[in-house]
Amino acid sequence: MEILNGCEELAAELAEMAKKTADKGVQKAVLEAGADVLVKAAVGNVNNRTGNLRRNIGSEYLPDSAEMRIGYTKDGFYGRFLEFGYRAVGRARRRGRAGGFGRFVRRPIVIPAWEDNAGAVLSAMLAEYEKNLG
Repeated sequence: MEILNGCEELAAELAEMAKKTADKGVQKAVLEAGADVLVKAAVGNVNNRTGNLRRNIGSEYLPDSAEMRIGYTKDGFYGRFLEFGYRAVGRARRRGRAGGFGRFVRRPIVIPAWEDNAGAVLSAMLAEYEKNLG
């Protein structure tokens, strides 16, 4: 009977853990912990004079899908052009105005931050998860 009691306690503890992890507050805290590490790394990768792009890298929690979006805000919209590159198309290109002006060479910021810090992001998320379970 001791074994059965142990199994019942384990089942009860697992059920309690499931309730805690299903809590949206815990999910948000875990995702924010990882996002903070990634945003700091991405901000460190920025090389600009004005600091506008640095100030406009951030994260946003999406509660419906329990996801965290990391990227550029409205004021730092041109960061997307740097991240993925851009080339002028249409009328400006046909008229020859797009020479050095309408073109952004790809200089990624967020992608290398993730590649270099994936372990640190996951460690921060795991630490926050363990903190919230305890």
